[in-house]
Amino acid sequence: MTSARRIAVPMTVVAALLLTVVLPSRVAATDDQAAASLPVACPAEATSSRVFAFFLGGNRAGFQTTCVLKDGSRLLIFAFNDRGRGPFLQSRYVLDGHRVPTSVLTGGHDYLKTPIVEKFESAAGKGSWKNKVEEGERRLDGPAFYVSQTGPPGELALLARALVATPGGRLPLLPQGEARIERVGDRKVGTGDGSQTVTQYAITGLGFRTRRPRHGRRSAPWPRPASSKSRSTARSSRSSCR
Repeated sequence: MTSARRIAVPMTVVAALLLTVVLPSRVAATDDQAAASLPVACPAEATSSRVFAFFLGGNRAGFQTTCVLKDGSRLLIFAFNDRGRGPFLQSRYVLDGHRVPTSVLTGGHDYLKTPIVEKFESAAGKGSWKNKVEEGERRLDGPAFYVSQTGPPGELALLARALVATPGGRLPLLPQGEARIERVGDRKVGTGDGSQTVTQYAITGLGFRTRRPRHGRRSAPWPRPASSKSRSTARSSRSSCR
């Protein structure tokens, strides 16, 4: 069965999943939020920035800072604190004219504080990647979107914007698979002067399917091609990226 991720697009693409929520950070921290990871500001050379609060179980636990740098690349800084555990990630994305990343570099540590370095490069008709679970490369016939193994929630917003900008709303995925986007409809949200019309989209191709049983054995969950690395396709978050 193919699952869908629904997203809303006001002036920027907002990617929405199911459980945890990232919202614009406009509320001062209260006592129950004291343990939350504090936002990290964009570098001084950034041309624009937005900070979002990350909520876990109804409590503010962290943030995502989205930066547009002077060269047009995106820097996403994401962290949260879950009883002393939680990731801290800094991911830089260099985009081509189709809004598809040609370079991705993620550093920091994962939920269990293990250091991570993830790299992706696309050049001369070939995409290559390396992360903590695999290393590989693939010949490319055109733009293809690399789905990170340790990327921040805002990566889904980058994928949505790339799909919207692609004729037909389809893109090959790396390491493998294909993502598709479909416009669902418009809706007005907010109240008074703060209201705006957003457009909802559904992304398919990032879900899971079940493997057929063999010789009477019980079947096990088997990822779709887009999820071959047990990547965080079940990232439960909402994010925005310019």
